[in-house]
Amino acid sequence: MTHLDSLVTACGFLWFCPPVNVIYFDLLHHGCRYVATADQSSAGIIEDIEKCRNSALERKKGLEEEKKQFQRAAYAVIDMLNVGN
Repeated sequence: MTHLDSLVTACGFLWFCPPVNVIYFDLLHHGCRYVATADQSSAGIIEDIEKCRNSALERKKGLEEEKKQFQRAAYAVIDMLNVGN
């Protein structure tokens, strides 16, 4: 009986524990998977932010155009009222 066999017999639970290199490989493998998933998620989030930014810029341009049209209309009304005096 080897030292490991006597340890397993004495403790009874060591056979549940895989070798350290297997644990390390498993952690490394899952860690890389989590990093890849996080990269994909962050890429999607960055893309969504860019879409929102572009949408906000388009909306801003539209609002600025509406503001100019409103100002032109207001000045036209003021001119009409001034002509009447």
